[in-house]
Amino acid sequence: MDRKIVFFDLDGTIIENGGQYVSEKDSIAITKLRNNGHLAFICTGRAPGTISKNILDVGFDGLIAGGGAFVSYDNNILKRSYIDRTIVKRFASYYLKSKEECILECEDFAISLNLPDWPGRPLRPLKDISELDTLFSQTEVIKATALRTNMDVHNMFSDDLIVHLFHYGQMEFLPKGSSKSEGIRIILETLKADVTDTIAFGDSANDLDMMRFVNIAVAMGNASDEVKDLSNFVTESVDDSGVSLGLKKLGLI
Repeated sequence: MDRKIVFFDLDGTIIENGGQYVSEKDSIAITKLRNNGHLAFICTGRAPGTISKNILDVGFDGLIAGGGAFVSYDNNILKRSYIDRTIVKRFASYYLKSKEECILECEDFAISLNLPDWPGRPLRPLKDISELDTLFSQTEVIKATALRTNMDVHNMFSDDLIVHLFHYGQMEFLPKGSSKSEGIRIILETLKADVTDTIAFGDSANDLDMMRFVNIAVAMGNASDEVKDLSNFVTESVDDSGVSLGLKKLGLI
């Protein structure tokens, strides 16, 4: 079989939403996939600073993170995009005032607004807008995640940022020009590979453009109806190691 390039969403696909561990079955399956000569990439809305070592240790050839704002292959960074600092300040000011829970995701860590803990992901609290100057001396914000859907916030920032609404009630905000499909395009260009060799596994709103772009789209059993409608087939849910079963059905392991 020709080499295939397989892109895996994280939350709701190879880990439970908010989780930090890949199931043993899926971990073994991804290792077999690579041993069989295929390439495996994480393709997630999470910024790099919120992806735990436990996940990375499964072994991947590269990373599309922040919904396409960050792209790497073979430990070489191919793309970095950030949310403009003035927008970050507006965003943080709103959430500090409203007391709603939000995360500013960076390359090496994450900043919490009104959220004491996020399981498995260490947070640095932001208590005052003036603290952003210290943050900006250390890093930039790749993505923001709001833990509750708020259409007022959506409308406030949708002209400046890409906004995804999730069926489980969260929102994510990305730099303009960021998409999972653009991240995949960059990987293909680097590899001098063709889209006909691509496969993706996903479950939610920020996977839609990826599912449309690749040659074969596999929806998780727990995916939204919109994702399922776009897919070539539906595998089992993340709780039932649907990635492993899907790879077997494709004849890749």
